[in-house]
Amino acid sequence: GIELVPMPTDLKELMYAFYHYFYLDGSRKAMHEQNMRRFLSLVKNQDIARPVVELQQKYVELEKQDMGETLSSMGYEHFKNCTTGEELFREILKPCEGKVVYLDVWGTWCGPCKKEMEYVSAIKQAMKGKEVVFLYLANGSPEVSWKNIIKEYSLAGEQVVHYNLPDKLQDMLEKYLQVKHYPTYLLIDRNGEILDLKITPVCPDLLVRYVIGFISAETT
Repeated sequence: GIELVPMPTDLKELMYAFYHYFYLDGSRKAMHEQNMRRFLSLVKNQDIARPVVELQQKYVELEKQDMGETLSSMGYEHFKNCTTGEELFREILKPCEGKVVYLDVWGTWCGPCKKEMEYVSAIKQAMKGKEVVFLYLANGSPEVSWKNIIKEYSLAGEQVVHYNLPDKLQDMLEKYLQVKHYPTYLLIDRNGEILDLKITPVCPDLLVRYVIGFISAETT
């Protein structure tokens, strides 16, 4: 390990801190207590250790937070008889009938997915009270990290539905939706027609303007 490599102590501690910070930021969940204790035993410089300690505490606290009464964190038992991606997708859309659906296919492991979530609040604020559902489908996402990110980015609400489906169902769904990158954004109109936004993650402002414009037209 790194402890066997000869180098100045501060540099070695910086490397330890970088590795642990990268892990926390990527996984969005707290380290096990024994791992945190080991980190603190290796990094004695408090200034170097502080960012890791603060991020660890942030996720410890997030995991304690209640998900909230308004969050629709749906199960998947009622999908067990679906045999095709289209059938599964239509089943998911049934509670959203007659509403515009903003669909985000994302993953807890996906940096751009998490970055883009910072911009969605503007869309939600503009669409508050309208016939719109914000539907999130998580790909390959550990339960704790998935819930932490929902809480971290305030992704709960009366107009919000989250699914963290088993890999087999998620894969079937993504093949039907032709998901080729993450995040993938789709709009579904009131008639259930799927519209590919064809907007890459590097255009968040364009995404916000387009979505607000489309949903406003559909809900007036």
